[in-house]
Amino acid sequence: MPPIDSEFPPQVRCARCDQAECQGCSPPRRVEVTCIEWESAAVPGPRALWRTTCQSVTAWSAWLPELSRCRPRRAWTFALLSELTASTSLCAIGALAIGLVFPNFARILAQRTSTWLWLLTATLGFALFMVALHALWALCLELLLRLEGKRADTDSSLSFGLYACGWDLLTSPAGLLLAVVTLGPKSGWQCVRQAALVPKHALTDYLLHQRDVRPDRAMTIAVLSFLASVLVLILTCGLPIFASVFGQLSLLRLL
Repeated sequence: MPPIDSEFPPQVRCARCDQAECQGCSPPRRVEVTCIEWESAAVPGPRALWRTTCQSVTAWSAWLPELSRCRPRRAWTFALLSELTASTSLCAIGALAIGLVFPNFARILAQRTSTWLWLLTATLGFALFMVALHALWALCLELLLRLEGKRADTDSSLSFGLYACGWDLLTSPAGLLLAVVTLGPKSGWQCVRQAALVPKHALTDYLLHQRDVRPDRAMTIAVLSFLASVLVLILTCGLPIFASVFGQLSLLRLL
């Protein structure tokens, strides 16, 4: 005698999990979860940007193991927005200072369209320069690590350099203002002060625990990475400018 279904009306169940509400079993999709707020947010916005900036000071030790899992596009976006916010606040403070010290001169400049275009260009240009400088330093650091015989991990080094832009934002006028408003005067000032001290400790910790660098070589690699990035910057930007100025002077002498 065939078995009688005890359920009425009969229900269709999944053959794998025996659940009536199952829509069809499939292997669970792997989702990368990271403690970096900017990476874990579905759609990162200003709130995630500021929380990530604060986390770069308060939770940087928990960040380091997650760097190799960061998405390059997210890291580049964070770096650009951080530096753009910082450079905008610096230009605003500079313009305000000129207006207070030289009010008549500032009034004349404000009436010219070229002044605003120059200010916009300077703000954007400085932000792009700082992002490129962070990326250059990260690539120099990765090159030195490979020369030391360490395994290649460009994504980790580049993410470390790009997310370090959060320290620039926190030590800018905009970062100081936001820290005081959101965290309170005392806690905000302490957070900004820590942002000026964290880079050395974070870089040393990254080299020692994430890239397995010997303690006696960690500081050497850190210093050489900065010197190498400065040297590359001088060779790519300084020499062409010097050559152009020297060429102009030579031309004036001939005339």
